[in-house]
Amino acid sequence: MREMKMMNTVSAGASVTRPSPLTRMFVLSSLLIALAVAFAAFSPAYALTLDQAKAQGVIGEMSTGYVGYPSAPSAAVRQLGDGVNLGRKARYGEIAAGQGTSLSVVEQLAGQKLVQQAPAGQYVNDGSGWRRK
Repeated sequence: MREMKMMNTVSAGASVTRPSPLTRMFVLSSLLIALAVAFAAFSPAYALTLDQAKAQGVIGEMSTGYVGYPSAPSAAVRQLGDGVNLGRKARYGEIAAGQGTSLSVVEQLAGQKLVQQAPAGQYVNDGSGWRRK
């Protein structure tokens, strides 16, 4: 107990240099930036975009109006493709309802257009299998 009192006395009487508010703000902002970079490395936003995935040959356009995988996809690529396909299906449904036609007609027309418009070097599947355009 006596040692504890002495430590408190010494630490209470000791001169402590505190960093300036500007230094503390700089250190805090540096830590926040480091954390943001670390989280970004693991977030889907940092993952491939659809255009990047197509350029790398891991996703391609299909005549069905949806994207597919010329080879076994990674989990991140599958997640990207599934998200694209969900969005497309919703949009195709809206178009079909607005035009008074079936979803399958819109899917087929969109698929033909997307396969035709795919740039050279990307994978497409026109119903006869995957090929580089």
